[in-house]
Amino acid sequence: MSFFKTSAASVFALGMTAASASAMTVLFQDTFDRSNSNTVGNGWTELQDENNDVAIRNNSLRLRDFLPGNPDAAAGSSVIDATGFENIEVTFRWRALAPNEATDDLFLAFAEAPAPALTSQEAWTEVFQGNDGGTSTFSETVSLAGAENTLFNIMFWTDVSTSSE
Repeated sequence: MSFFKTSAASVFALGMTAASASAMTVLFQDTFDRSNSNTVGNGWTELQDENNDVAIRNNSLRLRDFLPGNPDAAAGSSVIDATGFENIEVTFRWRALAPNEATDDLFLAFAEAPAPALTSQEAWTEVFQGNDGGTSTFSETVSLAGAENTLFNIMFWTDVSTSSE
């Protein structure tokens, strides 16, 4: 996932797996491999200041810019059905396109469906917070303990210090 100090996009791919009694199953996947657009599409909801802050650029999800309060930019998935599944994990890749401040972060959270508002972080369960301070690409696998055998949504959001980050 790309964010911080850029108006260009970068790499973000998302896969979600879960173990049933016998095998791993992909519950949800989005590679963001689609045309450049000022909307994410594919069932994602968006929170942004300007109409291009949450967008698809170069087959990647872009989150950027600053809003009063938190989050600054956010994308929330459509409902994911994990009924009958346990050991839910989210795997994703992310990076900043330019060095960022220590206070600029990317977050991942989930909430049971129906999802709360993207502006209500306290109603979401935060499972990842990252800040690389540079431009390295990271692969993450995060457990969603508490999402087993339920319907839920995931949300990625940024918290940055100034506009156009």
